[in-house]
Amino acid sequence: MVSKENGEINPPTLAGWRKAQQQSIVCWDENDLNLSSNEVGLYASPTKVVSTQVPQSNKSIEWLTDATNIMQIIQESIHPQK
Repeated sequence: MVSKENGEINPPTLAGWRKAQQQSIVCWDENDLNLSSNEVGLYASPTKVVSTQVPQSNKSIEWLTDATNIMQIIQESIHPQK
């Protein structure tokens, strides 16, 4: 993981992007690294997924006819009263 504290990345140039598109991607597997199959992947992972779920989307659309109370409406949508 890299954060902003590690330095800033310059945006790619068009020439650099084109050059990157022509490069081949090197892929290594456990055989290339002289590892057994139980040293990599699911068997070697200390993390186990117990369950997964799809988050529910709760969208509501409200058409505003004027901007009289727009700040109040925005604040209520961000911090609804309980």
